[in-house]
Amino acid sequence: MLQQVNIATSTLADAGLNLADIREVRFGAATGADATTTGSVFLSDLAFESSSVGTPVVKNERTVDLAVPTVAEGNAPGSADIAVYLDAPSTKPVTGYVSVLGSTTSRGGITMEKVSFAPGETCKVVTAQVNGDTLASTTASTAITSSIINVSGAVQGKKALGSLVVVEDDGVTGSAAALPAPGVQGDACAELAASKTTGKVTVGQEIAAPGDSVQPRRRATGSASPWPSRSGGRHWLPASPMALARSR
Repeated sequence: MLQQVNIATSTLADAGLNLADIREVRFGAATGADATTTGSVFLSDLAFESSSVGTPVVKNERTVDLAVPTVAEGNAPGSADIAVYLDAPSTKPVTGYVSVLGSTTSRGGITMEKVSFAPGETCKVVTAQVNGDTLASTTASTAITSSIINVSGAVQGKKALGSLVVVEDDGVTGSAAALPAPGVQGDACAELAASKTTGKVTVGQEIAAPGDSVQPRRRATGSASPWPSRSGGRHWLPASPMALARSR
């Protein structure tokens, strides 16, 4: 039978104990119902507790998130880089563990890696395993749960939980529809920074008649970088022709 016994500290004080200088706790046998001191008991979790909820303190903490990419599976074991980032530089160290819950039989493997941010650092890269092959599949992709856990010095942000998406690149069978190629991943932290830049979309002609099509182009301000995707891959524009409809 498991029981919890609570002893008020006031009882200890009344017994003459100095509550500010308790160095040792001993347990001795007492006389039981059988009038003897024989027998045994399992003791666990001795602790001083307070029923008070404490005084709330409002403070600002940095948030830590993941930028999880979409990648092609490839033809052999490979990897995908996950950007782990803070919303702003921290004045104190931040640590956490990146977990990717794949398997040996999935398109993505199992990853668990500690990440540490020194004061002022905002982005780190964790490499996850990708299990590529040369076989077609009945599914177009696999989403592998990824997260940043056991965070110290910061709190989890809105994107602390995400999915590493591995796309089938050897063809699909059955009723599955193939997904577009995600492109070749570059530096994860650089692509994260590029995804936050403001860009401008232009077209090749200023006036389009009904039924005409134009090629949209995107150029980041002061840069000729490719358009970074939300998933971390990169896609060059122009894209497929985009039909324009003009109201009269």
